[in-house]
Amino acid sequence: MGDHGWKGPPSPDRHYDVQSTYFPPEVPAAHDNTNPFASDNPFMNSSSGPDVNEFSPDPHQTVAPVPTASASSAPSTLAFNESQLPTHHVHGKVGDGVPRAQPYPNSLPTASGPPLPVHGGGDPVSNLEQNAKYAFWNLRRYRRYFNVDTEDVIIRMKDSVVGFIKPDFLEKINDNEDLYGPFWIVMTLIFVSAVVGNYSSYENYKRQHTSITGQAAGTWYYDVDKVLYSAILFFGYVWILGAILFALLKFIFKSEVSLPQVWCTYGYAMTVFIPASFFCFFPNVISRWVLTAFATATSGVFLLLNFRGPIFDSAGAKALPIWLAMGACHLGLGLILRLYFFKYQAVKLEL
Repeated sequence: MGDHGWKGPPSPDRHYDVQSTYFPPEVPAAHDNTNPFASDNPFMNSSSGPDVNEFSPDPHQTVAPVPTASASSAPSTLAFNESQLPTHHVHGKVGDGVPRAQPYPNSLPTASGPPLPVHGGGDPVSNLEQNAKYAFWNLRRYRRYFNVDTEDVIIRMKDSVVGFIKPDFLEKINDNEDLYGPFWIVMTLIFVSAVVGNYSSYENYKRQHTSITGQAAGTWYYDVDKVLYSAILFFGYVWILGAILFALLKFIFKSEVSLPQVWCTYGYAMTVFIPASFFCFFPNVISRWVLTAFATATSGVFLLLNFRGPIFDSAGAKALPIWLAMGACHLGLGLILRLYFFKYQAVKLEL
């Protein structure tokens, strides 16, 4: 390093020295103390800030002013406008006399340009025609008969039990009949009646064959055939007997009633037998007769009053025998339930 201290290598144009401040040739050094950033310099009045060799810009250069926020300036407010797109309020339910939800339009309007087509839109008539184009073995043909939700099924079940005196069930389900509710009502009755029948047999077994020690003697058998017999009884009554009634009214007397309407009415008429079957768990002969009679009378009146109009309007002089035959078949259903499923039966023992 020699006597010159630590310096950079010599250069014909520039010299570097750590003990001095270097200024490029194009930026001349300022010898005045003018500082345009004095008001904004946090080190101006500080003893720790830089006080020598401060950089000063070219006095001939124009410094662009920097806009600053003013305390008096008002804050910006965002404004929102209401949407001009059309909205559709869905209302109404199936089967309560209240109109169903309005059908979806075939197209939706847009702000500009042609309307957008909607897949599946249209009026109910076109939807019925669209379903009818499928063959009878295609499941898409029958999907309209399952277009219900839980609230729809509950309303129709309530109408068949509480509102059986007012014969307007066929009017409520007009063009909106379903097979979902009747199917599950019948399926529930099949298992409930089979369980109650076997429970009645078990109670009879305990009551009649109890040993002196208080323990039941012998072996009790569960009658699994009751499930099969119950299925034959309820499916035959709702679906087969309903189809026979429809054939009489439609092909002989030219009635306008449809087969799904008949099945829907017959299926919901079985609703009252579900709670009656549960209460028949109690091992009391009189209570079982009363419950079975009440369920049979309630559902029978519901069927007779609702089919009175279609039968008497189309059958003429033969309407009364058909109407009475309906009541006799329903009375037979109640007797089978009481004498076979809800009866104490003697059970064979293995000693």
